[in-house]
Amino acid sequence: MARRRQESLFSENMQLRITVSEEHELVRLSKEIDWDELIDQEIEIREKKIKLPTGPQPHYLELLGAVALMAVKNLTYRDAEDLIAHYAPARFLCGLTDTDWRIDHITIFEFTQMMGEEGMSAINSAILKIAVDKGFADPSRLMSDTTAQEAKIPYPNEVGLMSRYAKILGAKLKRAGSGLIGVREKFKEV
Repeated sequence: MARRRQESLFSENMQLRITVSEEHELVRLSKEIDWDELIDQEIEIREKKIKLPTGPQPHYLELLGAVALMAVKNLTYRDAEDLIAHYAPARFLCGLTDTDWRIDHITIFEFTQMMGEEGMSAINSAILKIAVDKGFADPSRLMSDTTAQEAKIPYPNEVGLMSRYAKILGAKLKRAGSGLIGVREKFKEV
């Protein structure tokens, strides 16, 4: 069967009108959180950490919504990015219902790093308290500590590999050299 039109070489975005129930847990959670108070708290923490505010201000509401989603649903940064991009209640929680802007996992990670332990603890405790009080989250599965320490893993590089090669070769030559002393003596006799 012949095709009537050529397929597009570029992906086509679809805009859909989706209705989200007011009873959905993320919609209810979004309405329960005092976003203004939380944003003011995070701005205060950010101002303590930086000398001069440069560049654009972070999208506090959207990023706080992403952190709330991660806390309530126990998500990784990438899972949160995917859910926010494709799940209407998550977009509602992040205040992204009237925009095409998306939050990527790097932006969420950088926001959590910028807020530091104090900021993340404040966000998590406020959101988890509301979530548990209203029955949106099971406190037996939640953990509000989001800090992690990077492992000190040495990665091989040219200098390191050459150094290791030189040490191994030096050890082999010493062993071979001590064996050659006996051969030298035999040559002198002959």
